[in-house]
Amino acid sequence: PVMSPGEITEMVIYGTPKGVSTAHAVEVHGSNSPVHASRQQDMRSFLGICSFVDDPIARSNVVTTIREYHEWPWTEDGSDPGYPKALNKFEPAYGGPPFEFDKYYNSTNNAHITTHMVLSERPPFFTNGKSSEIDWKPVPDAQMNNWKYTTTPKSYLKIAGHAYQFAARYGSTKVATNMLQLASDQKKLTGLNIVKGGVETWNEPDKTWKGRNAYFAPYEHAAMLSAIYDGHENTMGSGVGAKNADKNFHVIMGGLAGGDAVGTDYFEAMRLWFEFQRKDKKFPAEALNLHHYCNNPKKHTGISPEECGLGDFLKQFTSWRDAKVPQMQFWLSEFGYDTFPESPQHSPAYAHFTAKQTQGMWLLRSFFACLDAGVDRAHIYMLRDVTERDGIQYTTSGLCTTKSLGWQPKPSWYYVHTFTNLTSETTYNKNMSTGGVRILHWVAKAPNQGTPKAVYALWLPSMTGASKSGFQLQLEESSATTVTLVKVGMNSTWGFQSSLQVQGGKVSVEVSEMPVFVAVGIRPSSPSGPAKPIKPSYEKYQWEKGE
Repeated sequence: PVMSPGEITEMVIYGTPKGVSTAHAVEVHGSNSPVHASRQQDMRSFLGICSFVDDPIARSNVVTTIREYHEWPWTEDGSDPGYPKALNKFEPAYGGPPFEFDKYYNSTNNAHITTHMVLSERPPFFTNGKSSEIDWKPVPDAQMNNWKYTTTPKSYLKIAGHAYQFAARYGSTKVATNMLQLASDQKKLTGLNIVKGGVETWNEPDKTWKGRNAYFAPYEHAAMLSAIYDGHENTMGSGVGAKNADKNFHVIMGGLAGGDAVGTDYFEAMRLWFEFQRKDKKFPAEALNLHHYCNNPKKHTGISPEECGLGDFLKQFTSWRDAKVPQMQFWLSEFGYDTFPESPQHSPAYAHFTAKQTQGMWLLRSFFACLDAGVDRAHIYMLRDVTERDGIQYTTSGLCTTKSLGWQPKPSWYYVHTFTNLTSETTYNKNMSTGGVRILHWVAKAPNQGTPKAVYALWLPSMTGASKSGFQLQLEESSATTVTLVKVGMNSTWGFQSSLQVQGGKVSVEVSEMPVFVAVGIRPSSPSGPAKPIKPSYEKYQWEKGE
């Protein structure tokens, strides 16, 4: 960065501990005890996937929350000059066939799916049509390397103005129509209350691979987040900041890609900026956000969440959250595996498992690691493949095939859908692992006919094809008499179910590396059958990770 003589932009202090501090006691996550007992995860809020506006609800309903990739130019393009005279287009939008965002958000809301929008990429009023500059920070090119400018919230006026417009339209609060900045063909709608998840401020703002102009240093990211949240405490003028349109509208910090390299340092630097630059000293977001993929670069392959140490990796962040910003949620908003074997992120075939079965198995076990680490929401990357056969990482990470193949479900789609159906009306309770068998436990939020009173997941964390017969699961529900075994499989969104006999408060279960579920309080039902086909789409227009 360019700096003035004598200006210090960063300082690192090293030291060694001289004693044990109790100022920020961090909860230890052990087996046989609740994890984050004061914030047990509501599964309807936890289960997520990354997706696009044109993905059909009949596939998106595999989970209960959606992280929607949303290019800013889709709603501000052409001759739109941006805030304060923006010409926003939501329905029809500038982007796509064109896209109809009102219709899309209505459909997800009606399906009881909580959706949030990931705002990213610069519009033409910044790039002047240069596609190589779309990932740069949303400030004028001439100021890109001006450190003082890029760490000042007012420099992010245009994106904060757009966040206001988005919240004004899709949030729960109606604003005066003279505050709406719309193109002439747009209906003046406000307070639709159909985007319950809010807005995420950029996708992977710490992307080092796109160069310094695309990389947000922590203070730069903090300045933009403060602007988008509430116009930096309402100091940037009218019509700026999501919270100034709807105080209930959620703001999520952009998901970081570099957590494995810097640990919690990036979050801590942002927190310190807020402490000194905001009067309320608040970290202005509802959730912290991170991406992480389990792989072995030397072996050119994805690895299981247990071999990756995913749970322990995430605990460093949730422990930091608990100590420093306990009011905030922590999200893992990208994780996943490719199914094409030439990708360095692929899930391998091994023992009797195909690559696609391994993908589904490891995705379930990644969800389990997130829950046990105290993560509040986790989004799989992603709903659909980008291409059918490509060794570029992340292009075959979908739970379904490409849209040109009609979003055909892979085994992973059925596995995750079964997990969602079994647990979406529960809260995660605790880790009950014992004797080498991993066990997690969920309890129903309220008695509800047709849904389990409690659910257990059991699996072995190895990668050898191992299994264990006759494992005795001690049920927490001492009076349980109706217990069902649920095995995940292709062509059923409720798995394949059979009765278990309860003897002395225990049931006998065969456990393997593929998770099985034990549901208390429901009788076995027949398999749901395969998902209905969807008409293929051949539209090619948007960025997808890996392209």
